Amino acid sequence: MEPVTTTHLFYATPTPGTRTLTVEAVDPFGRRYSETLALT
Repeated sequence: MEPVTTTHLFYATPTPGTRTLTVEAVDPFGRRYSETLALT
C-alpha cells in the first residue's frame, strides 16, 4: 500500500486481506505519533 499525501491530510487504501493498519506521523519538532487500527 502506498500513502497519498496532500497539504493537510493523507489517505491510503489497504490491500485485500489486511487485518491491522498502523498510521505513523512525525510533527515538525520530530515527535512521532502512531496508532494501530483493527480492520473488521
